[in-house]
Amino acid sequence: MKFLILCFASIFALKPKVCIHCKYFLNTGTETKHGKCSFFPLQETDFHFLVTGIENKDYFYCSTARQHEAMCGIQGKKYEETKEDRVRSRFALPGSALPL
Repeated sequence: MKFLILCFASIFALKPKVCIHCKYFLNTGTETKHGKCSFFPLQETDFHFLVTGIENKDYFYCSTARQHEAMCGIQGKKYEETKEDRVRSRFALPGSALPL
């Protein structure tokens, strides 16, 4: 029984935390490698907001967040799977490739 639990746990442990499957991923419209993370907004003061009243939020790139351990880091500490990926992974057979 312990062997079965270890096998089951190891299958799910091998799945990497990829930013494009995270609920905080923002596609910038160009390429997914230039995606941004909505969990980490830039802390710059937007003086245009004081003039126009329109908030212009910008976020760190995902690659930046994954490089810094104080943010998400290599392990993907803030990673949360999207609803679609959660459903897809529940119905996939262990060891099978998940369609994107």
